[in-house]
Amino acid sequence: MFIEDEELRNLYKATSAEHIQTIEDGLLHLEKHPQDSDRLEALLRSTHSLKGDSRMLGVNDVETITHQIEEMLQEVQQGKRVLDSALCDRLYGGLDAIRKISHEAITGEPSNVQVFFVLAQLMADEEAATEGAAETADSTTDPSLGDLFESGFGSGFNTGLESDFGAALDGGTGFVDADFAGVDFASADVAGAGLEDINSDRSSIGEGAIGEPATAASGAASSMYIDDDELRDLYKATSADHIQTIEDGLLHLEKHPQDSDRLEALLRSTHSLKGDSRMLGVNDVETITHQIEEMLQEVQQGKRALDSALCDRLYGGLDAIRKISHEAITGEPSNVQVFFVLAQLMADADAGAAVSEEAAVPAVAAAPSANLAQQERQLEPFEPTPVAQAANVSTVPAKPASSSNDYRIDTIRVPASKLDTLVAQVSELSVTKTRFAGRLGELDTLSLLWEEWRQEAVVGRSALDDLERQLPANELLSIRKYYHQAEEYLEKLGSLATQLRQSAYEDTARLEIFANQIETGIQSLRLLPLSSVFGLFPRMVRDIAKQQGKQIDFIVEGGDTLADKQILEEIKDPLLHLVRNAIDHGLETPQERSQQGKPELGTIRLRGFQKADSIGIELIDDGRGLNVDRIRSKALEKGLHTEAELQTMSEGEIQALIFSAGFSTRDSVSDLSGRGVGLDVVRSNIERLKGSIHVDSTPGHGCHFRISVNPSLAKTFALLVAIDGTTFALPAESVYSMMMLSPLELFGIEGKQTTTFEGHPLSIAWLSDLLELPLSPAAAQHSSSAAQSLHCVVVQARGERLGVLVDELIDRQDIVLKPQSKLLKRVRNVSGATILGNGEVCIVLNPSDLIASARGSSRRTTGTSMTSEPSVPVQKSLLLVEDSIIIRTQMKRLLENAGYAITTAVDGADGFNKLRSGNYDAVVSDVEMPNLDGLGLTAQIRQYEEYDELPIVLLTTLASEDDRRRGAEAGASAYLTKGDFEQNLLFETLERLI
Repeated sequence: MFIEDEELRNLYKATSAEHIQTIEDGLLHLEKHPQDSDRLEALLRSTHSLKGDSRMLGVNDVETITHQIEEMLQEVQQGKRVLDSALCDRLYGGLDAIRKISHEAITGEPSNVQVFFVLAQLMADEEAATEGAAETADSTTDPSLGDLFESGFGSGFNTGLESDFGAALDGGTGFVDADFAGVDFASADVAGAGLEDINSDRSSIGEGAIGEPATAASGAASSMYIDDDELRDLYKATSADHIQTIEDGLLHLEKHPQDSDRLEALLRSTHSLKGDSRMLGVNDVETITHQIEEMLQEVQQGKRALDSALCDRLYGGLDAIRKISHEAITGEPSNVQVFFVLAQLMADADAGAAVSEEAAVPAVAAAPSANLAQQERQLEPFEPTPVAQAANVSTVPAKPASSSNDYRIDTIRVPASKLDTLVAQVSELSVTKTRFAGRLGELDTLSLLWEEWRQEAVVGRSALDDLERQLPANELLSIRKYYHQAEEYLEKLGSLATQLRQSAYEDTARLEIFANQIETGIQSLRLLPLSSVFGLFPRMVRDIAKQQGKQIDFIVEGGDTLADKQILEEIKDPLLHLVRNAIDHGLETPQERSQQGKPELGTIRLRGFQKADSIGIELIDDGRGLNVDRIRSKALEKGLHTEAELQTMSEGEIQALIFSAGFSTRDSVSDLSGRGVGLDVVRSNIERLKGSIHVDSTPGHGCHFRISVNPSLAKTFALLVAIDGTTFALPAESVYSMMMLSPLELFGIEGKQTTTFEGHPLSIAWLSDLLELPLSPAAAQHSSSAAQSLHCVVVQARGERLGVLVDELIDRQDIVLKPQSKLLKRVRNVSGATILGNGEVCIVLNPSDLIASARGSSRRTTGTSMTSEPSVPVQKSLLLVEDSIIIRTQMKRLLENAGYAITTAVDGADGFNKLRSGNYDAVVSDVEMPNLDGLGLTAQIRQYEEYDELPIVLLTTLASEDDRRRGAEAGASAYLTKGDFEQNLLFETLERLI
């Protein structure tokens, strides 16, 4: 049931996601507060709207299930059912099925949902099901379960209406009016009393719809303003689109009447406009559009000719639709008499004579009204969740037009890709501002030079005067003339320099103001509320808590805090890990809490807030907290630290070990946790957002996770340092401290330079050593002189610190981080590059890599002489992942003969587990394997920052360009095919990569 129309598909994607989330949130609320009648009413409205939208677009299975949910909620409202936990479970199951079927309608991917079983599960209560069947025995809209089974659910069932798409629309918006269900507009006599009969039958259509109740279109102007803000904005955008499409189609068909494809598209737009209008109770538009659709169908069937006279009448009807739509959007009376519009539409030669001049439709201005504007700005939807997709469709309110004849485009739709490009370009203004600041410095230097020159000129004049008193005047005539001319030029130069300097300062101040305003304004377009992500968790918490037999009060605060769209995309998975861990690791069962004197109801609080220069997110639970002794023993067991190192660590540093790769205190594996995978990924993802995460825990009282991320990823604040005249940038969020360090304060521990910092040993390394650059003259000078002080930057990443020695500290400034070239994607110690104000390309360093490099390098030392022991060749270790035992055995022998130490794995899952528990120089893997294939294994490995540089060679029979592209996208370092396999090529590849 894929929705073919792209625009309708995108609208359904946004609205269905929002309705589903609203229904889910409402159920979560009502499960705790079943007496909240207002919330139940709102829940019914969303259910009703979802049902109407689905029927309108032919998503019949969603309409079927939603209809049943609506019926059950109405029984709750009427007191016939109790909204207990069991009923909520069945409703959640139905909602999950709706979400899957909606995804099928949007993407075309099969949902594999059996609607019959969903309905059977919804009506699982035998007594309630029996009562429901009895109540619907005489109804054409609510079939019994047996009727549903006989009709078949996979293709949708007939609920008493005609099953075709058009009749489904004509039958109402998710509900059926028995008086109207049998009316056939095509056969009805629309003139005189016949029209009045139709209108009297139609008067009940709007009952139950969102908006004002419908009024009869018998001649009096009706007020049909759409009350719901969101639906009104959507109708404003979609009706304008449809009206413009119909008008363009008529203009085209008037010149090319044989274009059947364009006529078909015109009919689709007419049909959609009719359905939208009926759904929102804009009955007059629905009536006129229905008649236009009937006339166009007659043209399609060859019963009418689309001549100029017919087009004139259709244009008149379209103008009336435009006016009535404007009334529905703004509340301004349209003064359109629907009876006369219909009469004029059907005014052929005979009928036209019967219509008096007074009955003619009032002239409608040719200029389209304000509702022509497409009032929707749509950001590119990101995939984490339906609610996030819905949050990306934003509407910017505009001031109502002063007249219905005004034409104004209030808002435009902007794809997120274009907005991202624009944000990146605007961020370059920071570089431009910095360059202007540099130019101001040069002008200041020029002014100082002029001032010094002028002072020297005064001294020169005194010398010239003394010389004139000693020599004849005629001998100094040429010198005096030259001197006076030089003074004149000097004054002009000074005047121009002062004027230029003043103008430059004014222009720079103006640029600063406007650039900041533009940058702030454009970046604000990408901001979305944290509720887009926070809204995903209440349902999940509720389901997992019930599964584990725990009672949890999940509190969400600060959902209106705004954050960049990309941050919301990236923060979802880390928060998901933390919430699941809080449920599984943190909170105790009610029995355990009761024994400890705690309330049986545990609390998890998720809070977002805006800090001065960052976004803060906190996750707090009142559970058992972290067991520091157990963390310490696990760290020893896994070899993360020695006993001596652990003794020097504070309690907070030991608690931070839970973010180490592969760390877990669980002895058993569950669906939620205990696999040793999770919190290290959380930290990696947050650090990728240029943020940080910290944990505080009190045993027996719970855990408190604090996350801080930058509000924007387009720019970052950096510290500029220099080595041998080359400038490098360190991200400011990783700079813990800066200090001057005397070589006398350095001492050696295990072959590495160390100093004491805040009462703890701190490793020290030259930046040139870490980057494997030649020793700078400044560093050599410091090495030979113990009296010189050293510039030391203390960087911090992943709970570790390192003192980095540099030649010079230059400045702190905003930089725009440029995306890395594919050639530099995995260069150690480098996270990107930027362009400084002077046009110089500056490498942005990766603090985590610098710390890792310092662990394995003591190539040079400062102040003391340490000689490294001769290096001993170490056998390279490879992980071979291959499911075929024959190929695995042959490859193992081949690689072992080449001098490699080989560990084998039988599939991707086995390979990943062995990789996490071992230390390998490269991975060689097949692609097609059970459990986890090679592409999935590669992608999973690349999720971990410590494996960014690990060579991964895929060796497979899949040799197409698409297969190679998928391998590269997954993160493979090389892609070799078995069809043309040569062992020398494999050896050369491994030698090059390792």
